[in-house]
Amino acid sequence: MTDHKVSLWNSPHVKAKTIPRPFVVHGSNRVSGKLQWTLGTAFLQFVSPFRHDSHRWFHLMSRVERNPESEQQFRMSSLVAFCEPIWRIGSRGIAVLTGHPRVLDWRAKGAQRCRVGSFRSRVIPRAEQQSKEEHVQMHDVGRAMRCGITVEDRVYWFRTYHTCFIGKEAVEWMVRNHYALTEEDAVRLGNAMMQAGIIHHVLREHLFENSSLLYRFSVDEDHGAQDPSKASYWNSMDPDTTENTGSIQASIAQRVRPFDAFNRQWLDKVRPISWVDPRAKDKYHLVVIGAGAGGLVSAAGAAGVGARVALIEEHLLGGDCLNVGCVPSKTLLASAREASRLRDHARLEDLGLHLDGNVKVDFGRVMERVRSVRADIADNDSAERFSKKLGIDVFLGRGRFTSRNTVEVNGQTLEFAHAVIATGGSPRIPPIQGLQELFREYSGGNHGAAPILTNENIFNLTELPETLGVIGSGPVGIELAQAFQRLGSSVTIFSRGGRILEKEEPDLAQILQCQLERDGLSLQFNVEYEKVEAEPNGIVSIFVRHGSERRQYRFAALLVAAGRVPNVSKLGLESADIDYDESRYETTDVFFQFLIVSAVVSWHKDHQPPISSPHFYLARGVRISDRFETSNPRVYAVGDCTSDIKLTHVADFMARGAVRNALFFGNQKFSDLIIPWCTYTDPEIAHVGIYPSDAKKEGLNIDTYEKWFRDNDRAMTDGPTTPGLVRIHVRQGSDKIVGASIVGPHAGDLISEITLAMRAGVGLGTLASVIHPYPTYADAIRACGDQYNRTRLTPTIRAAFRQFLRLTL
Repeated sequence: MTDHKVSLWNSPHVKAKTIPRPFVVHGSNRVSGKLQWTLGTAFLQFVSPFRHDSHRWFHLMSRVERNPESEQQFRMSSLVAFCEPIWRIGSRGIAVLTGHPRVLDWRAKGAQRCRVGSFRSRVIPRAEQQSKEEHVQMHDVGRAMRCGITVEDRVYWFRTYHTCFIGKEAVEWMVRNHYALTEEDAVRLGNAMMQAGIIHHVLREHLFENSSLLYRFSVDEDHGAQDPSKASYWNSMDPDTTENTGSIQASIAQRVRPFDAFNRQWLDKVRPISWVDPRAKDKYHLVVIGAGAGGLVSAAGAAGVGARVALIEEHLLGGDCLNVGCVPSKTLLASAREASRLRDHARLEDLGLHLDGNVKVDFGRVMERVRSVRADIADNDSAERFSKKLGIDVFLGRGRFTSRNTVEVNGQTLEFAHAVIATGGSPRIPPIQGLQELFREYSGGNHGAAPILTNENIFNLTELPETLGVIGSGPVGIELAQAFQRLGSSVTIFSRGGRILEKEEPDLAQILQCQLERDGLSLQFNVEYEKVEAEPNGIVSIFVRHGSERRQYRFAALLVAAGRVPNVSKLGLESADIDYDESRYETTDVFFQFLIVSAVVSWHKDHQPPISSPHFYLARGVRISDRFETSNPRVYAVGDCTSDIKLTHVADFMARGAVRNALFFGNQKFSDLIIPWCTYTDPEIAHVGIYPSDAKKEGLNIDTYEKWFRDNDRAMTDGPTTPGLVRIHVRQGSDKIVGASIVGPHAGDLISEITLAMRAGVGLGTLASVIHPYPTYADAIRACGDQYNRTRLTPTIRAAFRQFLRLTL
């Protein structure tokens, strides 16, 4: 800090008395230096007592600098962007001082302009601090700048760039028109406009700079956009009075419940009704069909390296993960977990706590939070982000192949060099008598029908079902069953097998099963389903057989969690010469066969997979090779439409490999992926690599090391907890990690350290030398490494050490 230039936002602990004189503040009104100093000092002293005991930050939107023309004449103006908060004030809002009437603050959300000549400040209520207002203000500047600078076609290196402008000219315009105080501030404002998707570099390779680089306004490009002349369909419609006309819009309106502000906000992002498709380009480097995890990553990755990309989605951008999978389910699990912890009186008493009264669950509020979180996260997958910020042509409609290198959508034909199929999957409805008919009736919009639920409609609930039946004991069924039990339902799980999570190690699955029973769930194993019926009062009856005994169960709702099937119908795959299997039989052991093959290949370079077919990774769906190629070498497929490993992060990394192979002659392989996964129950159960039972079948010898959390100091300090452990498998005679399982708190987080070690070729012995903070659950991983290192201390080596130590005395 100097007498000539003071940037208050760079000094969070600055006090009024440390500000040197003269207190020169740029502004639109001219007052004496003495008056300005007095007022500035008084204001700083006024806000100082509030700086440590409030919940909102105070932004001082001014730059303190010596006036070179006259030390007695001053002007005040706001710094446009990226100033940091330095004071806190009361919880009602943010006190904002802004300057020049045309200069706005882009950092303080909801900040409004305030004339400084009268030294009036305004406390902005929290309700007004909305990013939407900030976005609107930014667009106002963008429109003004577009009218004030030269936007024309320009030539650079023998290539013509249409409707663009020069960064240096834009900087000069912002300073000249008082939208920025200095050129540096103008660059900050330019980058803020880039973040808002208003402008971008013509090749999307540079930030905004004060140079001769070429930039373009997003409105001058056609990647698809909402029609500004039309009101938002979702905000104006009433689904209860909307007829199902067969359109996707009407179908969504009938299936989404409740139609509250959060769901409308969510739908406006992932399926804007007023969306206008762009005009198809001459040819695309990559056309992506499906905007779930695999499709979005494919499109974003290709666009990020400069490819011309088209993204086609028939339903909702974001796919299952955002809309009906990971995001809503994990939000629901968070509420259920907290409810269970508050009801665990034994645990609370051990911690020295006592809770008076009962824990009451407001299920309607729980589901409202689910919808709110989903709406917030939807920004990342929104049509606006992918079109404006990433420069991807977004088409909302059904995509269908019409030849080996063309796709038709909404009457337009898109020609491509390569394409990616990422159409995802749908819940599998088992062939149980009466079940499919009842499901079609309920999912078709008849909400008075017997509630047959899947992951696609269970998050529509606003009232907690008193009783809930669950068909399926896999990860989805177990997670939701435990959540609803803890929130107050009486839940019964049905399984044709003898235990839950049959592919996990039996003793580890038993730990989770015991917890489910303590939660009060009823587990019915080894059942044969006979039929499902709906009673007149909306009750669902399911008839099963236990051996020779026939039983009837009655539920307020029935959740079907019996696996998933690929979405491959009506894509015109035959026209593109793409092989696929649309059969809907149950998932086979191909998934786990893949895991075995991967582990074996990592041990023995010359070992060949036991299945010779180039498409051996699939049980059904689009058939692909190990390089993600379909039978049409121009077309690749990723995610649930082709893989039995139906996980979001698997689709993500399949997409990354497919883009590299398609655009840059890569050799990324599915078999090279090391895939961890986690079931987010309480306790969590996570795994990566090979299982001991599968290793035994393949004749592979392994050694196993484990550490129970009951012997982990952090777990002990956290109080009574569900038993759990870390278990790591290594190749016999070495420390090469080939698999691991973890049961307990944060298992999904802990498994990543082991996955990293496997990926990087780091042995278990090396993990023992990694310093872990103490105390942590992750220290159990290091403890397993210590166990391995102790096995290296053979009797011979121990005797040699004793002899050496005797010689040192």
